Amino acid sequence: MMIEKLETLRTSLQLTLGKSEDFRDGQIEALGFCIRKHREDWNINDFIKDLDETINGFKNPYDDYEKGIVDALKFNIENMEVVTNE
Repeated sequence: MMIEKLETLRTSLQLTLGKSEDFRDGQIEALGFCIRKHREDWNINDFIKDLDETINGFKNPYDDYEKGIVDALKFNIENMEVVTNE
């Protein structure tokens, strides 16, 4: 279910309305990453750890591409929390 939701989002780019092309490209890249990792059975803690490592590894946290990546990774985690709490 989570993979389908991410694939649909990646296709429709619902998160990117009014955002730059770089932001959108960052989101697409991160959503693809999340889909691959869900298929490898990553859990929410794996994604949270990756998000922290990703943020710490950025050289320019104000870059639209990097903001798009963080946005999509956070979106994935938030949705996993909802599914976990259902």
